[in-house]
Amino acid sequence: MTAAVRRPLPPPLHVALPGRLAEEVRDLAERRGDHAPAMVAQLMRRLIDGEMVDSLLAPQRDAPSSINGGPEPVGQGRARFQDVLGTLTELQCGVIYVLGFHAEADGVFRFQTTKIGLILGKGSQNHVASILPVLVERGLVEKVRGRDGARHWKLTWRGQSVFRQLTEEPE
Repeated sequence: MTAAVRRPLPPPLHVALPGRLAEEVRDLAERRGDHAPAMVAQLMRRLIDGEMVDSLLAPQRDAPSSINGGPEPVGQGRARFQDVLGTLTELQCGVIYVLGFHAEADGVFRFQTTKIGLILGKGSQNHVASILPVLVERGLVEKVRGRDGARHWKLTWRGQSVFRQLTEEPE
């Protein structure tokens, strides 16, 4: 009797798709009667086996370049704003929008931080806690202490500039 040597399998890779794309993938899988993760895995298998990845991800001539000259990371939904060095992700813009839209007359957002994620919708709640420190570091948001020691948030002048740009009507 010979024992078969089994090669250990690498751990699975879990990928999170951004909001609209995730919704489109779920809708497509539902229309096809497929399980969304299984459908995405099959698509990836076909892309890799067909050696199509390089041609599909090749830089496009008209693609915007990032601040350092290279292409933006795939799927990040990044946008540029006046008074902000670099770009902001869709979720960072969402947090700024919620803080600005739901701020009280003095500009302070006094709801609990978890409320930001609830307002932004499914999947955002877990990310808001990690986004706020980044926005503080970039000078877009500041922490404000409440009377009871609670942590509140307020847009800086830079954050207010981004908020105004987010709420402007396109021409």
